[in-house]
Order: sequence, then C-alpha cells, then structure tokens
Amino acid sequence: MEFLSKEEQKKQLLILGETHGIVANLIVIDWLVQNWGASVILFELEEKWTHHLQKISSPSGLRKFIRAVDEERWITEGGLIGREHIPFLRLWNTQNVTLRGVKIEHKDWNKAEKLTVENVARILHSQQNKKIIFVTGNFHARKSKFDFVINNKIYTAIPMGMLLKKYSISMCIKYEEGRFRNFGIRKIHGEHTSHISTKNGPIIKKSRSKYYDYNVLTGHAYPIAELD
Repeated sequence: MEFLSKEEQKKQLLILGETHGIVANLIVIDWLVQNWGASVILFELEEKWTHHLQKISSPSGLRKFIRAVDEERWITEGGLIGREHIPFLRLWNTQNVTLRGVKIEHKDWNKAEKLTVENVARILHSQQNKKIIFVTGNFHARKSKFDFVINNKIYTAIPMGMLLKKYSISMCIKYEEGRFRNFGIRKIHGEHTSHISTKNGPIIKKSRSKYYDYNVLTGHAYPIAELD
C-alpha cells in the first residue's frame, strides 16, 4: 500500500464500496486484509449478525449462521452474503480478524447513514490501534453528497463516506464486465477496460471522481451463489 500518501497512511478506517453480489469483492477484501494489515472488518449487516460472524468457524456456528440466513433470505438474495463468503469468513476468523455487523436500519436513508456512522465511530474509538475495513454498498461509501429521485421528488443523500471522511480512505471496486446477484442475476456494464485478472490481485488507481479516493480495478464479475 505504498501508493498511499503520508496523510492517508495515518487513517484508521478504509471504506470499501462494492456492488453487492460479486465474488471479486471477497478477493479484494482479503487482499486488503493481507496488504493493509486490517484486523477488523465491518459489514453492512445489522449488529445482531456479529455473534454469527464471530462463531462461524465452528461446525455448530456455521450451522447456526446458515439457519439465520435462511430465516432472512433477502440477505443472500440481495447479494450481501453468499456461498462464497463462507470460506473467507472462516479464514478471517482463524486469522483473528474481528468481524462485525454495524448497520442500523431506519426508514429515512440519511438517518440510517447517521446512526450507522455513530456506531462505526464508537468502534473506531474502542479500537484505536487497529486498522478497520468497512465494506458497504458503493453509494454509501461516497465521500460527497449526491441527489436521487424518490416518488418524483429530488432527495439529497448524505452518505456514510462523507460523514466519515475525516477518518477514512474511500475506495470503490470497479469491474470489467459480467454479472452480479441482487434479487436475481443482473448484468453489470464494463466500468473499466484494463482487462486484468484478479489472480494477481486488484489494481488500485487514484480516482478522478469526487466520490472516492481510489478505484480498485478487478476483472470479470461473477455473481455469488445463494447460501442454502
């Protein structure tokens, strides 16, 4: 991670924006754990999932995790957790990487962002000497506000990346082309044309967008499989 500036190297938090439901996301997270030295991974899951994430290495913990996902099928149907997550989650546990769910839901998008950020801030304060990766959807990872339309009205979103900008580096995973899982299999249009392979690890480049500090370039996007 020599490409980081001296100021960025002091940051404790790395916010990783992903398109949910793609296998390459897990490869990128693992690469960052190994190369950035992260010892905590926060997921866009509610806090109640923390217990399951931390117990998944044992056979009984794995069974309980699968049972919990089966009771809330939208988590795997929406691409947040898939079959490919299991070996990575178990690996990180054996490497003493702390896995936590931090998402706090609210009907108002901005309120949910603010509440979740407050939760993340508490973790940052309690884990001051540890590097932390926060994996979330790429809209949430943006470090500037943006507008979108709801019911024919313009809504200004204030994303978590913006609220945590002072403490974090913001990265967004970009995919060459392929498909992703989000309540069905959907096509993702090519976001870069570097024609690279994730077998050699991702390529990280400075972002030209106001929304992220860096883009993480990966190869072809393959959808995760539903957990069953």
